Amino acid sequence: MRLKLRKGSIGDELDRFFGVLHDQPLADGVSPSAFCHARMQLDPRALLALSRPLLEGFERDFTPRLWHGLRKK
Repeated sequence: MRLKLRKGSIGDELDRFFGVLHDQPLADGVSPSAFCHARMQLDPRALLALSRPLLEGFERDFTPRLWHGLRKK
């Protein structure tokens, strides 16, 4: 399952993100290629471990819509 919440290009999203952090230390902009390169170095197991508590909390607080006892996609 992949979340696709992005509404623009990676460059647009990075500009928006660093625009929010403009007065913070280490808030220099990042190029889209540098972001993609860094993202490729992430261990997928780490992302699964980080997302597990979020998903468990969501499933605990929100009842999924069921169709004949199965979750709808």
